[in-house]
Amino acid sequence: LLDPKNAKDFTDKEGYTCYDMTTADYRGILFNFWNDYWTENRDLIPAICYGIDTQAICNIARGGFAEPCYDLTFPGCGDFNQEWLNEDYYNYDLEKAKALLEEAGYPGGKDPATGSALHIRLLCDQQRKDAAVVIQSQLMELGLEVELLALDDAMFSDYQYDPTQWDISIMKQGTEAYISNIYDGYMLRNKDGVGAKNFIVDDELEALLEAAHDVSTHSAETVDALHDYVKDNAIAYGLYVDQVYAVGREGIEVFQHPWNVLVPNACTFN
Repeated sequence: LLDPKNAKDFTDKEGYTCYDMTTADYRGILFNFWNDYWTENRDLIPAICYGIDTQAICNIARGGFAEPCYDLTFPGCGDFNQEWLNEDYYNYDLEKAKALLEEAGYPGGKDPATGSALHIRLLCDQQRKDAAVVIQSQLMELGLEVELLALDDAMFSDYQYDPTQWDISIMKQGTEAYISNIYDGYMLRNKDGVGAKNFIVDDELEALLEAAHDVSTHSAETVDALHDYVKDNAIAYGLYVDQVYAVGREGIEVFQHPWNVLVPNACTFN
């Protein structure tokens, strides 16, 4: 598998065939509910979401080889509801974002008590730095002060479990199965022995996570309920899903799983 920048060298090269696909390599943002930014000022979060232009991230940071998300997962998941693609998923609206900031008591992104801009620490790994830079510029347009923390994998892994280090994080987890896998990985208490990665404590959310995950209760209804609760309460926000290319010599017929995942062992080699 190659990213689009490298794969384009093979698109017209004799003896090679390129297959493009939307993969499970998707990204979204988590809000750190350990700190006072989001626990005491939940009304700020929708303003943040409406202030992020996901299509611009796809165009600028990903070179046009990505698509905006309408959930925390990608449309190829087995239980993804295609109707979500038609929802207003905090579609970019700068004026609405500014109005929501004012309603939340932070006109122009400033704390009226101090006159200072809200300072937000945005955490990401080095691979997603380009996307983080676009988000940084978009939130600064709202009047916010955004500090970018772009770390290598080892440091990112350390920082993401330390709630004192960041306010917003570009999530780094994938799945090629069901959407409950990604939700569990970020929000389920004591998942992997470390608790929710966004440090949220929400009994109703926990019950919805368990219902969508358990094989005896997993259904379109329980998955929809989980999606709606996370979206309506702006607990986390999907950004984009990448496109990648599979490159092989001519004579290799690529097999893609119905969830749009390349299965090398099932390919045909002539």
